[in-house]
Order: sequence, then structure tokens, then C-alpha cells
Amino acid sequence: MALTVSYPGVYVQEIGAPPPPDAGVTTSLAAFVGRAPMGPVDTPVTLNSWGDYHRVFGGLDGDSSMSYQVNAFFENGGSQAVCVRLFEPPAGGDMDGCCATMPLGPDAAGENAPLVLAAASPGSWGDRLSATVDATGVTEETARGLGVSDPASLFNLTVAYEAPNGAVRSERFANVTLDPAYPALLLRHVLAEQSQLVTWSSGGAVAAGASGQGQGGRDSAPLSIGAWLGDPVRKTGLYALDQTPGFNILCIPPDDIDGDTPPVVYQAAAEYCVTRNAMLIIDPPTRWQADYARGELQAVSMADLGAFGVEAGRSSAVYFPRVQAADPLRNGQVRTFPNSGYTAGLWAQTDVQSGVWKAPAGLSAALNGVAGLPVVLTDAENGLLNPLGVNCLRTFPIGGTVIWGARTLRGADVLGDDYAYIPVRRLMLYLTEWTLQNTKWAAFQPNDEALWAALRSQVSSFMNDLWRQGALFGSASNQAWFVTCDATTTSLADIEAGRVNIQIGFAPVRPAEFVILNLQQTAGQG
Repeated sequence: MALTVSYPGVYVQEIGAPPPPDAGVTTSLAAFVGRAPMGPVDTPVTLNSWGDYHRVFGGLDGDSSMSYQVNAFFENGGSQAVCVRLFEPPAGGDMDGCCATMPLGPDAAGENAPLVLAAASPGSWGDRLSATVDATGVTEETARGLGVSDPASLFNLTVAYEAPNGAVRSERFANVTLDPAYPALLLRHVLAEQSQLVTWSSGGAVAAGASGQGQGGRDSAPLSIGAWLGDPVRKTGLYALDQTPGFNILCIPPDDIDGDTPPVVYQAAAEYCVTRNAMLIIDPPTRWQADYARGELQAVSMADLGAFGVEAGRSSAVYFPRVQAADPLRNGQVRTFPNSGYTAGLWAQTDVQSGVWKAPAGLSAALNGVAGLPVVLTDAENGLLNPLGVNCLRTFPIGGTVIWGARTLRGADVLGDDYAYIPVRRLMLYLTEWTLQNTKWAAFQPNDEALWAALRSQVSSFMNDLWRQGALFGSASNQAWFVTCDATTTSLADIEAGRVNIQIGFAPVRPAEFVILNLQQTAGQG
């Protein structure tokens, strides 16, 4: 409101704070769910490299299909991932009983060892733990500095883990105690806050020179459907991802590298992706390769993946065939692997190089770390699958092994869906997530024209930037997008209900899936 002045002097006018700067929204954070040899269970862990995965979850493991796919993701251009380790206790056991224990005493095998540590997570990896106690550097002066009256109650603990490849990782905790009178130095508290290898289990006394070796760790059994799906209330299984703010791509590779992820798991995952503005990459059923081997490629059916609703199908994609790659755990022997981690890495790389609106496919979308394909499709065979919404992987003399398709599960020709293409769907999800994250400042603001104008300005600026980057179709901005937020979108009833409505329209750039050349040959003129 304009300030009215009537007398000489100083006037003060309060001006509302402008909207906060736009927050960036990631498009290529991939989530992986599956078994791993070690690491926290049902807890999402953010990783920025394969080295991070190796440190937290133990690296490549023959029983962990997820480990190979995360490795492939980073190898193919992925920069950040979230991993959830699932664990299925063996028959007759529970998760806590699968954690290795480590008695510490002069006789580590003694039943009355005064201090017992436990591996931080279940698995036989805990049997490779060792620990020693010493009193190096523990003096009366040290004790006085820490406010401890009895120096004999202080000790140092060193814990070491020797990986199967011989690499040793160690943790050292100096000047700790078992005396509850000093909670800041109490071993159980220190381990809970600082150790990634062990936790305190039991015991009330320990002496310098004590040592111990982990024992009794048990690995996960093959995952059941219940372990995959988990519990949305307790945030286990798939729903452990509720504990992370967001992700864009979800991969659930088969528990058995040579097997399949149950269709019911993919169906639940696709529905979950709809609620999280993310997309699911599905690994092809093994029966499709068997159909091809029998010369019955026409038997391939989307019904083999299960029943997907419209929104779930728009948020899912499948690639065929699987890929062949060298297995470091089998002396470089080439074997067939699922492909979700490979394709997710290409999605992430394309996002960085071109944008989420660019189809992650074509001769520029070559897969790294791939020795070949178990199925070499011809153009005619590709032509049978593409109209179904199956994206093909192809190998060409120039370009190598590439992604040669960009359709969602709703991409079948007969469906004619608005979100038949992956980049169109991902652009829509990106717009949705950006708007949700960047217009929260409008909550509890006066619902009037001033608010509507501010929202129009903010969203219009973002849409115009997208158009300038080539994400939207149209030679002029008014042909590519529009933003409406006024009395036509927000009625009096909306205002009374505390709602403000923004209408965003956009014309997405669709991939040139079919390039048709019209050639005319003219006779030479004499």
C-alpha cells in the first residue's frame, strides 16, 4: 500500500519479505533396495561414490545383486545414490541373533568374559572382527584432566575388521571407561556415537591385554516378499525410503542375480514411486530371454510384469535384454546381470549433460562396463518390442552397447498415453517437485492478489528458464508454457478453505523416436 505523507519528518513503512531464493531440485538421485553383506538394516544411507558403498556395505558380494548394480550405477555416470540394506533372518533366528559377538578377556573363549561387544549389524562379516584392550597413555595426569578419580578405570579399545580382500579397517577409542559415573567416557555411549563396527553388548569389567575375536555372525537368507515390502508404519523394507527426503530413480534388482524380482514387489514399488515423484526401473523377467531363445519373441507380454495402474505405469520403465559383464569375483568370467543399475547411471549422466527432458537413449547413451548382450536383437525384433513399451538395448558397430528406447510402461502404441515417453514423464515429475519445494513459503501468507502475483512471477521465471534451455516446445515462450494464479484459479470458497491454486501448462519436447526422410530424386537436365 502506498505511503501517504502529510508533514515533514521521517516515515517508517514495513515491507513484506520477498520470497526466498529458489531451491535446487535434484533429478538423478537413485535409490537401491536389496541384500548386502554388512551395513545398517532398513536404514537409507546416502552414498557419493562406489568407495562409500564399499565402506558401508562391504563392496561386491556374490549374494548381493544390489552390490553389482550400485557399482554399475556409479560406473555409468551416477553421482549419488541412496541404499537400503534388507535382511531376512535365517529360519529359527532373529536379526539380533545374527550379529557376531566378541567376548574380551584373557581367555576370549571363556564363558565369563567380563566385556562382550557385538557387531554393529548382522552377518558373518562380524566373524572377521577383532578387538584388543590396552592402557597406553593412561596416567594419573590424564585421569585428572578428564575428571576421573581412578586412573585404573580408564583403558583404550582398538577394533579391527579384516575384509575378505585382506584390507584392514580399524577404530580406536582412547580413555574410555565402564564406570557409569562418567557418562561422557562410558564405553557404551562412545561406541553408540562413534563406532561403525561394534556396539556394547554386556559386561562390567575389563583389563589391559584383553582381546577377542568375533564369532556367531549369520548372513541373511534369500529375501521373502515380506522383507521386500516391509511395513510402512515401522518404515522397513521398501518403506525405509520414507526416512530420506527424496529420490528420483528406484531400482530393486533381483535378489538372485540369475532370478527375478517378484512382480508384486515391482507393483508396490511403482505405486510408491507415484507418491514420491520418482520413477522405477524394472529388470526384465528371465522368461523373456527364454522366449527369445525359443524363437517366440512375440510371446513377450507386459502382463509378465504384473498389473500396473495408469499412474504407476507412467512412473515405470523396463529394458530388455539384460547385460553381460565381467565378474571380478569369478576371475573376470563374463556372466549375465540385471540392467537397472546400468540404465539408472545413464539416466543420471544424461540429466547432467543435457537435462531431465532429454531421452536417455541413442548412440550417445553407451553403457560402460558391458561386454555384450545375451540377446542380439535385429531391427525387426526391436520393432516387435518397441510398440509394447519395452525399451531395447542394442549393440552397434559404432556406438557399442546403447539404450535404444525411451518409453514408459504406458508407452504401448495402442494406449496413446500422454506420458508414453520417459523424458516427458520425468520432466513432469521435476516440475511437480520443484513447485512443491519452492512455493512452501506461501503457506500462511494473506491469500490475495499480492500473493498470487508473487507466485505467478516465481513460477513463470522458472518456466521461462526451462524454455530457454530447450526443455519446452515452441518458438516463443507463450507457445511453450503458461502460468495462471488469480481469481480464476482461486475462488472465494478456496480462500475460505485456505487454498491457493496455481495452474501450470507446458508443451514438452518429445524424443524423435522415428526419423523419417523424404527423398526425391530428379533426373539430370541436359
